Amino acid sequence: MRRLFLLLTLIALVLPAACTDDGSWGDDDTAANSDVPGSDGEAALTAGTVLVEDHECFVAVTRSDDLVVFTFQFNCDPASVGIEIGGIVVGISDGGYLRRIEEIIDQTDNAIVVRTSQAAIADAVVNASMSEVIVLGNGARETLDFSGWTLFSGDIGPAHVGVGINEGLISLDAQLTLEAAFINPGLEEFQARFDLEMSADLSFWVTSTNGLHWDQSITLWKVIYPFFAMVGPLPVVGHVEVALVAGVWVQAPGGFETTLGGEGTASLSAGGWYNQEAGWTSVNERSFELTFDEPDFGILTDFMVRPYVSVEPSVMMYSVAGPTFVAQTYITGLVTGTCSGVDWHLMAGVGARAGLKINLFDRFSPSITWPIWNYEVPLIQGYIPWDFDVPEVCGNTNLICGETVSYNTSYPGSGDENDTYSCTEFPLTGSEYIYRFRQSGAMPQEVYLGLESEPDVQVLVIEDPGWLGAGPMSGDSCIAASNSATSFTALPDTDYWVIVDGEFPGGADFELSVGCGEPPEMTENCGDGVDDDWDGQIDCDDTDCLGSLECQPTGGECIATELIACGQTLSGDTTLAPDASNGLDGYDCNVGDYSGPEAIFLWLADVTGPVQFRLVDAQPLVVDHDLIVMDGTTGGCDTSVCVGHNFNSATFEAIEGHLYYLVVDGFNGAEGPYSVALDCAP
Repeated sequence: MRRLFLLLTLIALVLPAACTDDGSWGDDDTAANSDVPGSDGEAALTAGTVLVEDHECFVAVTRSDDLVVFTFQFNCDPASVGIEIGGIVVGISDGGYLRRIEEIIDQTDNAIVVRTSQAAIADAVVNASMSEVIVLGNGARETLDFSGWTLFSGDIGPAHVGVGINEGLISLDAQLTLEAAFINPGLEEFQARFDLEMSADLSFWVTSTNGLHWDQSITLWKVIYPFFAMVGPLPVVGHVEVALVAGVWVQAPGGFETTLGGEGTASLSAGGWYNQEAGWTSVNERSFELTFDEPDFGILTDFMVRPYVSVEPSVMMYSVAGPTFVAQTYITGLVTGTCSGVDWHLMAGVGARAGLKINLFDRFSPSITWPIWNYEVPLIQGYIPWDFDVPEVCGNTNLICGETVSYNTSYPGSGDENDTYSCTEFPLTGSEYIYRFRQSGAMPQEVYLGLESEPDVQVLVIEDPGWLGAGPMSGDSCIAASNSATSFTALPDTDYWVIVDGEFPGGADFELSVGCGEPPEMTENCGDGVDDDWDGQIDCDDTDCLGSLECQPTGGECIATELIACGQTLSGDTTLAPDASNGLDGYDCNVGDYSGPEAIFLWLADVTGPVQFRLVDAQPLVVDHDLIVMDGTTGGCDTSVCVGHNFNSATFEAIEGHLYYLVVDGFNGAEGPYSVALDCAP
């Protein structure tokens, strides 16, 4: 059995403690409603604070979903209860409430409707303290069994991914400590401490049929513990919610399968405390013990897998969120293949963050979110040599006919060794990822490769020379290269290395399609000089490029800088180059001074009939833009072939297949921002 250890946690939301002179909390016999040492009087409610539900006439309370509007019902005159604007109402119904009265909306003989805002405990009570220890559950260690759970199974892009738990036993016990001191006026100190001890005996399995960069999680367990405390005469109502979330983070260029497992116990303390004079202080403590089994994996590629468990407690008081904390425990398995074997290692760690808010307790809303802190240790590592009877795969993904793979040239498994290739003049100094392709048939076959990536990224093919140590590093054996599409003839029983490499340092996302015998579906890139869709027509000779910016008719008076389509709204500024030019000063269809710069859009009509080119929210008194439309089918951009114009909208009769130049031009030198839309069914 392979088990995944999950560093498991003792979590502390540590906000400050009410301290005695020796730096410790007050004695246990200091009751919640006793005087606070150092204060000037007895614990009491502030003037205007009303415990509504303690009134002898109280009947019921209802409230809006946003906790703003409250309706109180009584069997006596509401005026006798003491609810006034500026005062505070407190109750324990439906999760409790602590609200300040902002407005009396309505009042009858037996009811009062008020608009409220959130109030602070410090505004409702003085000279009081709170010290509560809330045991979550029945006080005994609770064991949860998630064995056999499938966390995820489905398609992620071109990959089918599965994540599950072979064996999953997690045991825990926890308690929440809340302590506070409220001196007149305001909050002096406060501490909220959540202690959680856990142990685990877990095993995760993860499989993928293709490359991916992905994160998925699922809530395994959630429980809510209500609590009730007293701060002097003030009742405090709340609950603690604890969620246990499991998931996996994966980064891999190709298919793989692995099982990672172990068992261990751990404790983690993280958080901080608040003091009115000193402010916030954080604390981070951790300890754990663990054992690990050697992982199982089926190697189809290099990969990095991080199964994790997050323990996520949060506190609610008076139906409003309080302290929150996330502690994510994980194990990372990294597998790296070489031509002689496979290196692997496991790392275990924890990443934690705390968001501590005590605006429920202080009018000045002290709060803080500490950045994530991490702690990581090596667990186990190993080396597996290749059996000489097994073909060397060097840890690379095998390309399969008909598939499309997506990855990044800098992700795990990539390298930075190949800089020059005999089949391209460009030095490719960036990182590269290498795929292996082997012709499985008995006859030669044409293999087509289509690449979608940045312009400075290329796909290259190296025919393996066949001698030991040559492999993908033999740049002199390059037989094909392109930044978009290429093909090569694959011979039987011959290895080919398909490399995605970049001109510049760093990584680049890419998508690589493989077609055997017939090309994969690709679109023509109209400016790369390559027949990207393998139809025998290159760039502007391909009908797919009609209406593209790269293939505008030559000899015209202008060049469009952006395409527009039916139903599209585009925004820009005629003062900004290169999106604007200043070569058109007049039009035959509209006499006037158009000396301002213009923005020019290109549209290949896909409809016949009336079409409207219009300004969106036109403001001619701010920027005086006019609209002009020219038919550029025969001679490109020509101001004498003007088919429509107007101030704020130009309607013209479009002909399907015609090329149109749509111009936003500044009248009398005007320039500035604009927004235009093309409506093909006005």
